[in-house]
Amino acid sequence: MNFDKVLPELKPFGGKVLKTSLTNVEEERLRKALEGLNTGGVAT
Repeated sequence: MNFDKVLPELKPFGGKVLKTSLTNVEEERLRKALEGLNTGGVAT
């Protein structure tokens, strides 16, 4: 994926794009934790 080409296309939607070298399992854990922050709940 070429981030230099993708990022300008995503800019109108706002938010942040994170690039990581996490494993799929670690990425899923991070996603759940971030979703918990957005909802005010506690991620497990």
